[in-house]
Amino acid sequence: MNEYSEKHKLISVIVPIYKVEAYLRRGIDSILAQDYPNMEVILVDDGSPDNCGKICDEYAKKDNRIRVIHKPNGGLSSARNAGLDVAKGEYISFIDSDDSILPYMYSTMIKVIENNNLDIVTCGVQRIKPGEKIKETYGDGSVHIVDGREALIDCLANDGAAVWCKVYTKKAIGDIRFPVGRIFEDSATMYLFIANAEKVGHLNKVFYNYFYNSNSITQTSFAPKARWDYVLARKEAFEYSVAKNIPCIKECKSLYVKALLSCMTAVYACGTDSEKKMYKEKIIPELIKYKHDRDSYCKLNDKYKIWLKFSGDFNIIHIISAKISLFSKKCKKILR
Repeated sequence: MNEYSEKHKLISVIVPIYKVEAYLRRGIDSILAQDYPNMEVILVDDGSPDNCGKICDEYAKKDNRIRVIHKPNGGLSSARNAGLDVAKGEYISFIDSDDSILPYMYSTMIKVIENNNLDIVTCGVQRIKPGEKIKETYGDGSVHIVDGREALIDCLANDGAAVWCKVYTKKAIGDIRFPVGRIFEDSATMYLFIANAEKVGHLNKVFYNYFYNSNSITQTSFAPKARWDYVLARKEAFEYSVAKNIPCIKECKSLYVKALLSCMTAVYACGTDSEKKMYKEKIIPELIKYKHDRDSYCKLNDKYKIWLKFSGDFNIIHIISAKISLFSKKCKKILR
């Protein structure tokens, strides 16, 4: 045991990597620049067809804190799970490979965890659009702490999903793994991590740089399959709230209904004939079941309320709205 491991518990930083050659060095460099002295960096090359794998190996030769996993492509969940399965740290952090972090993120956040006996701490996020410059960190550094139950309710009722701006204890992660083959994986797992936590804190300081990526599935996709993955996540969260009698069942139900409506928007906008048939059979009966349930409307805006109210009767309203939404999205993309 060296002097670092005696004074500083190991943190495992897991970075899933796929087709981000242009941004990868920026992200890795920001992690290696951390002033926290006891860190392992697990780079998971998820079968990337570009030079990402070579870049990972190049870094591993220069820095013995880096471990590289090369695996067949299995998606973001599969890559994160591969990292979790070999992680040795008492603390865990997930960083998306096209993002970056400030140099004192881990030293500061781990100090907050240890000083307050937390299981999860989150920090502020700077969202950066193409062409924008990174600002200096901001926030007053105050820490807001809640017990795990309160944090769980807030996460379930508001879909506080992102896993990448946080530090977790090994206890919080437990044996939970991300759902392989699905996107919106954060929505399917974040509340489960919180359920393992006794105390959760938010540090009012921006340490995480989230770069908008025009190729991101979750930002650009009108694909019904992608939207359906989110439906599954919200259905699981709703069922969890009922099974555990969490006092946010009404909100979870409404978010599930909202996800169903969002998926049908993608189906109506650009679904194939077979997709329209399949998803209508899955979704419309659910919408009809909940359309007369007042609680189903509590998290919906006016547009979604109209779609739900007329589900199964006048779907033409939703169909026209979906076509307009897709057309508007395409116009915005052209005008950028």
